[in-house]
Amino acid sequence: MQYVSPVSGLKLGVALTNFSGNMKFEGSKLERRVVLPGTETGAVPTSVSIPTMKFEMPSQLKIGASYLLNFGDNLGLDLMGTFVNNSYAFDQYILGGELNFMDMFFLRASYALAYKEGLDDQNTGFVSANEDFLFGPAFGLGLKLGSGVPIYLDYAYQVTEFFESAQWFSLAVGF
Repeated sequence: MQYVSPVSGLKLGVALTNFSGNMKFEGSKLERRVVLPGTETGAVPTSVSIPTMKFEMPSQLKIGASYLLNFGDNLGLDLMGTFVNNSYAFDQYILGGELNFMDMFFLRASYALAYKEGLDDQNTGFVSANEDFLFGPAFGLGLKLGSGVPIYLDYAYQVTEFFESAQWFSLAVGF
């Protein structure tokens, strides 16, 4: 759900994902034809089903806000913040911004933190880009070409704790 407030430049949003009852895998792909142990040689295979357990989907609640600051006709700064409540992971706090020049050039940055609750005060607090929470700061650039049917070129870089940091290149065509 998105809400554009009467305050100029302020936008709010809320999203709830994976909210459901218990799930369970079923179907013909979980069935196998086997010869049961202890049966006579040459016995006809019997169809058996692999049992699965019920499980809950990892629900997630996201609450975000952004505020657009305009500095004249050609320069804008969009400040954003998001709180993410995870059912099976740390709660996350994400802050970001996008600098927009002439609605053509974009410079982006964000920082993600997670709140870790430990067994004692020494292991409780905010973490970022370490063994407890994978993600850290991210940076990006964007270019918008054309106005009738615009083409967007974007690059993003995400600092991560494990493996190498992630990079994305994207091309989009607007309709």
